[in-house]
Amino acid sequence: MSTENRKTGQIPELSPHYSETHSDKQFVGNSYQMDPFLELELAKVRLAQTEREIELETLRQSHQDKTI
Repeated sequence: MSTENRKTGQIPELSPHYSETHSDKQFVGNSYQMDPFLELELAKVRLAQTEREIELETLRQSHQDKTI
């Protein structure tokens, strides 16, 4: 994740590769098998969100410490 995305709080865009349609081979029974690269991109997004939440919590605690 770039520093620019961190500063603005924006979630990075998925690459165009993931906008392609998926083949029937990826459907198994009633479950869907996710593309490993898509899983990686989603993990990056989740990590970025978690990092942002940690930053916000750190700022909240810092602000509380200053007001006490």
